[in-house]
Amino acid sequence: MLLRPLGSLLGVAAFAGVALVVVGCEETPPPNPEGGFTVNFRDTGADCSIASHDAAMGTVGPSGDPALTANGSGNADVSCTIQNASGGFSVSVQLTEVANVQVTIPSFSNENTVDNKADGSMSYASTETGGDVYISPADPKCKFWVDTDAGQFVRAGEAWFTFECASIISEMSDCAMGTSYIAVRNCEGASEEEEEE
Repeated sequence: MLLRPLGSLLGVAAFAGVALVVVGCEETPPPNPEGGFTVNFRDTGADCSIASHDAAMGTVGPSGDPALTANGSGNADVSCTIQNASGGFSVSVQLTEVANVQVTIPSFSNENTVDNKADGSMSYASTETGGDVYISPADPKCKFWVDTDAGQFVRAGEAWFTFECASIISEMSDCAMGTSYIAVRNCEGASEEEEEE
């Protein structure tokens, strides 16, 4: 009389074991990327048709503790990749909220201080530009660096850095980007550093 109940219990236990294995094999979703910027658009004179203005997403400055905005929070869109590259990291960041800011740095490291800036590019658009996209030319390139004394850094999957662009152009309008700041975390590329540890 005990055989059938015992068999049933064994069957339930086996099913539960399989269920636990299946649940245990599910991959944890990657953390949601977060980012922020403070940009300093500059009217350089007669060749620039847009007035000087600032734009910000979150709170990011030269020092302190950046307050970042998560991807999908409100109308924020955060996309970033910071992965190992020859001599440091390749950086690609796109941040959209009150404005759209994109930067690309082919090779960037903590050795790129204010006296040894890295070359890169950027684009910028906002309501202040009437939606027109301002893009840095091939020459002069934008300059990027980290102030390690202030806590800025770059590593796989995250960064906080400073940049300037002597020229950003939209058709016949040639302006500049003054000293500006970007911080991002939970970017693609973070797993590479974890695997190396």
